[in-house]
Amino acid sequence: MKIELCIFNLDGVIVDTAHLHYLTWKELATKFDFELSPILYEKIKGLGRIETLRQIMAWAKISKDEKEIESIAKLKNDHYVQMIQMLHPTEIRPGVKSFLSELKKLYIKTALSSASKNAKTILSKLELLQQYDTIVDGDQIEHCIPDPEIYLKCSQNLNITPSNTVVFEDSVNGINAAKSAGFYTIGIGKTGALSIADAVIPNFRGFNFKEMLNLLKFNLASTN
Repeated sequence: MKIELCIFNLDGVIVDTAHLHYLTWKELATKFDFELSPILYEKIKGLGRIETLRQIMAWAKISKDEKEIESIAKLKNDHYVQMIQMLHPTEIRPGVKSFLSELKKLYIKTALSSASKNAKTILSKLELLQQYDTIVDGDQIEHCIPDPEIYLKCSQNLNITPSNTVVFEDSVNGINAAKSAGFYTIGIGKTGALSIADAVIPNFRGFNFKEMLNLLKFNLASTN
């Protein structure tokens, strides 16, 4: 096993902005007289903005034309952008910076993937904008998860194959997308539904490259 690249999703992996997305989507759903529960949100976590809105509307049995959908999505994003202005480097999840530093010392490439078009704003607030060898966000892709395009673009930008790459994701949709394209996957969070990944860790606290390789080798060997 030769790992040359690690791809990190942003929301819920690098920083816990996933709850901000949930709060803004939940508030929007109330305008449709619909209660967006945490359980339902897990089903759409990781999807693009328009795809998420369409699913919430489907659950709420609401129909809108394309112009209205774009307008509603923009209102949601405007609210979210206001919320992320308060982000600070202290909100980077535990262990992330030390793991990124170790990867750099080992000459392992790093990439940041996010369907959000606000990814670079968030990274700037966290002072992480210069920490990645490539950044692929919502402005650079045509197809959102469950399509694996975002991960493939990260690996293509650095000329590294999926079989030599690990994707760190906190959503089932993201893990399934990465696996469909042949990437190794490590889920960030509770095992549960994330057990579809090749390995699962709660966070990066105390995590290192050697442990990552050991986890992947052990889990892959046990399923063969």
